[in-house]
Amino acid sequence: MEKWEMKGLRWLLLLVVVMVSMETERADAQLWTNFYKSSCPNVEAIVKKAVQDKFKVTLATTATLRLFFHDCIIQTGGPNFPVELSRRDGLTSKASIVHSNLPHPDNDINSIIKFYQGRHLTVNEMVALSGAHTVGFSHCAPVFSRIYDYKNKSGAVDPSMNPAFVRDLQRVCPRNVDPAIAINMDTFTPNNFDNQYYKSLIAGRGLFASDQDLYSSTLTRPMVELFAANQTAFFHAFSVAMVRLGRIGVKTGTEGEIKRDCTTFN
Repeated sequence: MEKWEMKGLRWLLLLVVVMVSMETERADAQLWTNFYKSSCPNVEAIVKKAVQDKFKVTLATTATLRLFFHDCIIQTGGPNFPVELSRRDGLTSKASIVHSNLPHPDNDINSIIKFYQGRHLTVNEMVALSGAHTVGFSHCAPVFSRIYDYKNKSGAVDPSMNPAFVRDLQRVCPRNVDPAIAINMDTFTPNNFDNQYYKSLIAGRGLFASDQDLYSSTLTRPMVELFAANQTAFFHAFSVAMVRLGRIGVKTGTEGEIKRDCTTFN
């Protein structure tokens, strides 16, 4: 889990998209919020306490967003929404199928949209889910191509970036940076789940090119501006999108299993 935690919240969230969308969308009748009512009635309280305890140790705990438990989001503020449970785990787990099925930080907006639409998610839902970047962090490598020799032009930087932001990143991410160094996705309120991510995009302070493209593109800019101006609208859209995300690729019967131990197959 540490490897993915250090990749930042975006990769963890997108990893969820990939894992739940290897199949076409199924009816959501297989999911319900009180699935563990009899077998583990205190499951949410147990998870909440585990997240709270871990959160005191490291903010990387925001990665537990991938588990779809709203309790972990409450830890940093943010929306509260019902979590539909009983998703079965897949019977295959290979690292080789993950990276090739994830969009990359430098993907253009059309590639990102195509990725989400291929998982039965709308453009607006993509913009809302991208707001998860209001928490979490990344390493420096994904931003090097934006702040050093942009498009192989010596000394050039990505013109969509705020110049002050470029200088800040160059200070914390020098060319010879320690690979373990991490940078916040949201440089203003990194510990709060809020709408600052969208405000930062308008200010040219999106960390990844794929983030900043949400504002650069006329297709997605209206949603960015709406969420930047109206946090309630963002929270609502994010909640709806998360529920929709959880309904993609639901496995039934022998297609999957509910693990007794999360670290291994039954």
